[in-house]
Amino acid sequence: MQRRVPWLMLAALTVLSASALARVPEPWEPSGRKLLEAGLDGSLAPEIAPEQAELKVMLSANRAGAYLLGVASSSYRTQWCMPAGKSGPPDMQAIISDIGALPDARLDEAAPALIVQALAKRYPCRK
Repeated sequence: MQRRVPWLMLAALTVLSASALARVPEPWEPSGRKLLEAGLDGSLAPEIAPEQAELKVMLSANRAGAYLLGVASSSYRTQWCMPAGKSGPPDMQAIISDIGALPDARLDEAAPALIVQALAKRYPCRK
């Protein structure tokens, strides 16, 4: 029984530290939820008049994609890697789908961490 206690403590510490790593977005950072909704509600294009709903949503989705690529670019080759022989950007639709499949509570976390986690899962670096 004494041998199990350290392992149980280690397991509990691992779970607690993983949840402690989840961080609330800074005021200037989108959450995962805001990133997903940007392509639906036009929230990243507040300067476009509501009467131009289609343009507002299109521009907002474009900005969300650019944000995703910016985060991807800053973490490329350190936290995720493209497979050998694949060129071009990562599959943004797949990354957005991976983020959308996360539990609801995780969507309130800062988008950059969620983006990097999705990229690393889909495109791990081979050492």
